[in-house]
Amino acid sequence: MKARTARRKRWILCPFLTLLVFSVSPAAGAGDVVIESGDLQATLEPATMSVDVKHLSAGVVWRMSRSGSREFVYECDGEVHEVSLADSRQKTTTRLGKSSVLVTLADYRLEILVWIDERTGELGFKFIPLEEDHRFKIKGLIYPRPFEVPLRADCYSFFGFSQGVLIPGNWSQAEDINNPVQFDDEERLKLHGELMDRPANWWDYQEWDQAGLIYPLRMACFGAVQPGSGFLARVADNCRMDIYLHAKHTPGKHTDYRIYWRPTMGVFGYPREISYYFEKNAGYSSLVKHYREYYSRLGYLKTLAEKNRENSKVEQLKGAVNLRARISRHDHRTFTHTVYNTFHDVGEQVEDFSRRVGADRASLGFTGWQRYGHDQEYPDIMPPMMYAGGPEGLDSLARKVKQKGYIFGLATDNYCDITLDSPSFDEEVTLKDSRGKYFRRSTWGAGVNSLICPRWALRFLRRNFEVGRTDYPAVFGLLKTARPDHYLLGNYVCNWECYDPRHPLTRNENREALAEIFQYFKDKGILLTIEHHNDWVIPWIVGARTRAAHDIVLGRDMAGRIRGVPIPLWQLAFHDCTYVTGDNNLYSVLWGAQASMSLPVGDDRHLIDDVLLLARLHRAVGWDEMVDHRFLTEDYKVQETIFSSGAKVWIDFEKNQFRINGVPGITSEVRQAR
Repeated sequence: MKARTARRKRWILCPFLTLLVFSVSPAAGAGDVVIESGDLQATLEPATMSVDVKHLSAGVVWRMSRSGSREFVYECDGEVHEVSLADSRQKTTTRLGKSSVLVTLADYRLEILVWIDERTGELGFKFIPLEEDHRFKIKGLIYPRPFEVPLRADCYSFFGFSQGVLIPGNWSQAEDINNPVQFDDEERLKLHGELMDRPANWWDYQEWDQAGLIYPLRMACFGAVQPGSGFLARVADNCRMDIYLHAKHTPGKHTDYRIYWRPTMGVFGYPREISYYFEKNAGYSSLVKHYREYYSRLGYLKTLAEKNRENSKVEQLKGAVNLRARISRHDHRTFTHTVYNTFHDVGEQVEDFSRRVGADRASLGFTGWQRYGHDQEYPDIMPPMMYAGGPEGLDSLARKVKQKGYIFGLATDNYCDITLDSPSFDEEVTLKDSRGKYFRRSTWGAGVNSLICPRWALRFLRRNFEVGRTDYPAVFGLLKTARPDHYLLGNYVCNWECYDPRHPLTRNENREALAEIFQYFKDKGILLTIEHHNDWVIPWIVGARTRAAHDIVLGRDMAGRIRGVPIPLWQLAFHDCTYVTGDNNLYSVLWGAQASMSLPVGDDRHLIDDVLLLARLHRAVGWDEMVDHRFLTEDYKVQETIFSSGAKVWIDFEKNQFRINGVPGITSEVRQAR
């Protein structure tokens, strides 16, 4: 009993006090620990807490970075400490058989399990918090450290940012990806926190993933390749909402990336896990297929063919031309209001498209149909824009589009933002930070706005679709006014927390709340595309707006240069699960993307022919798996994609040319893109 009491007393001591008790670490004289199974041998170096991996059949060693300062954050008696794992003074290692080792950092109240799975051959890391309480809280962890990629052109790192980013080992450009508010700029964040009275550290700063430019990590994976060996790291599904990945490349140095394991409601709370799959002679194309297999095992891999069995309209989008139009736009920044088209005008433009282009499949989607136009007074979007024809005009347009056999869709609405001038605005419905404050921001056309807690968002969604407005003028909801076949939802698939005691949310609970929104559309038979997609939403969506990753310039995320080398990671994993879009004609052809055209139709016959060619390609490969993508020249300009039906697309970005092989009705000549 006395021994147990003594142990309890030791637990509540802060780590800086335990230094007085233990002048020498128990693990200080311990040697390296080697674990192995199958094709892997991993060496844990307790003195640095680095783990090197030898890929036995490939004869390749992956060396983990030794740079680990300030990678562990804890709070003890209200004081926050940032330390290295290697600094622990109560570090012990316990071998658990031949293939695993447990590292206990008693003063940090953390256990790290490192093991090689004998069944899958994967290297795993599991981080287990021990006895967090009101005095001691784990605030965050940045680990495992990067495996160092040789500084050569035949070695590279790759990440699931946007639709996929590759950074060669000898890349000559500096890159800083997924760092929207520069949260590693301590002076900037400290000043922001001081002036705005908000937490301003990576582990407790809220707004940088609540702001719209958030979470471009579309797939919770990353990897690296060197001659003979490659690996793919994937975050366990149950904890992927509580991570943040930041990649940084400095020419002449190893590409650096940081895996930020964030607290949940202020504490670490539960074990986190990441696995590394190693493959001999691998490339990103083969490695990302392992991620696809993982999603299949989770039950998330739902193909378009399977979705079509639930809703036959899915097939009508294969080879369809996406028609884009604008109704109206109001902008608080420039004090302007513009009505571009009435609903009747758009109907006439659809008729003109049908006559002049002759496509038998099309999908109409248009912005600015809401009460005050595009992006205004969310979530109060009803009745439809009166200056454009109101409910009757929208209903007439919907009927006309459907009678032609086309898909009638609406875009873009969202159930994230709530404007402060919305009749529905109330602090009760807003997302709250850890100090109980709601967010106020004024950076876009809607003016000052905040964020809706997802638990409230579904209520607003159902009101707009099922009820409409009951005041004057009374109007039915969208399901009766102009029921859409397809909806482009401007939902940011965020990792939100809400600290409002009336509707608290962890990030995992936020995911469940968002899933309820997506399921609502599915239950109503409405096809869904998400503006900011993410891999875990695959079962609910039919479309993903993929594009290359750009620098962000003054809030415009497509205005800057392309970051790194774009690779179609999303398409390699999920091309047969979601229809994809492309940045331009060349990318659209390369990815087998949907065709798009703005209304009204112009007089450029070459443009019309290009759209019809892309639509024909998409009808042939729209449900195909993309089985491979490769670069054919060292400058990355010439590329090729291969689809499961046997179709191949060759692209030369330097000459602006492309060639399509293996698609009936399309000759294999080299074409000039316009």
